[in-house]
Amino acid sequence: MLNQRKGSSAAPALRFAFVWMTWQFCLPLLLHASAGVGAQAVLIHEALLSNSAADMDALGAEVLERDLNLQDAETGQTPLMMAALAGADKVVELLLAKRADHTIGENAGFTPFHGAAFGGHVAVAKHLLAHRLNPSDYAADGYTPLHRACWGKEDKHTDLVRFLFANGVDPGELSGESPEERVMQGQTCRQLATHKKTLALFSIFDAVRTNDAAYLEILPKLDEVLNLKNPEDGQTPLFTAVVVGADKAVEFLLAKRADASIAEANGYTPFHGVGFQGHVAVAKLLVAHRLDPSVRHEDGYMPLHRACWGTEDRHTALVAFLLDAGVNPEEPDGDKKTCIELSSNSKTVEVVQWAINQKKAEKTVKTDEFINQMKTETMSNNAGLVESSVLRELTKTEL
Repeated sequence: MLNQRKGSSAAPALRFAFVWMTWQFCLPLLLHASAGVGAQAVLIHEALLSNSAADMDALGAEVLERDLNLQDAETGQTPLMMAALAGADKVVELLLAKRADHTIGENAGFTPFHGAAFGGHVAVAKHLLAHRLNPSDYAADGYTPLHRACWGKEDKHTDLVRFLFANGVDPGELSGESPEERVMQGQTCRQLATHKKTLALFSIFDAVRTNDAAYLEILPKLDEVLNLKNPEDGQTPLFTAVVVGADKAVEFLLAKRADASIAEANGYTPFHGVGFQGHVAVAKLLVAHRLDPSVRHEDGYMPLHRACWGTEDRHTALVAFLLDAGVNPEEPDGDKKTCIELSSNSKTVEVVQWAINQKKAEKTVKTDEFINQMKTETMSNNAGLVESSVLRELTKTEL
């Protein structure tokens, strides 16, 4: 019995001693292995931030294959998610080619397309779309990549919104954690947006102010709003573009056959808008589309008169353009006053006076040529008269 008791008490002691020795031997190995994995994680994450496929390849095929979907201990981000957030498009392309798992979400559940949207990275989104990732993927919070891009306050976010629209994403995509919530209280990109260029993607009046035809091209139902009148001032998109001097927008709208005859609330048509503001580039487009630069408003004024009121150099430049386009420099307004009388701009007065003098000089030259021709014909007919009655009347004309 004693021996049995001794044996029974000695066995646990021996087992404990064995476990202790084993743990002391294995612990350094486990720590070393753990440190190695951590180091490799840091290594791959640092490499991808350089956005160099060469740096990634330099890690070696074994490391890439092992850590392709390795999640960061703090954020849960895979290399693909981290690259998408950072805008590392070359690394994203490489990881997708190696079949990185794009379905793995980080700690909050966001997948790579959401990461690209947060950062406004169009180049990354192109690769994701090329690999058929869903750009309308709803995250757990009820938002899609489109909504996240619409929140963005930088031009790159607007560029991504435009990219998504151009690739078939519905501008009216609703937020919401469930279909029922989307119907009841879902919000669209337009409602979530604050950046003026993103807002321009939804309003034709905001779009023309950007003076970028690309914003107009992707407007939903453009044909229905082409001649829409702003309820505040009655301006059409064309008139607004004219007034702000958005020549590229004017060119686009005219090519789409916007109605240039529609007047705003006070009856002004586009050429009068040009006259007020002095936009020569816009005036050239209107003339090219055969709009009349001499159109007169019911107040008795023409675009020329409005330009003559202007005090800046651009108004003088517009006056010069209108005169070159054939508008009479001495055309009176409703009160019989001419441009020279209306203008307080000395440069404008100088231009108009020069045009008047040129007109008189041309008239003199033409009259002299006619007189000489008549003299020649009279003498050749041997009528016995140096001057015909016509010539005498012509020479009496005050030139």
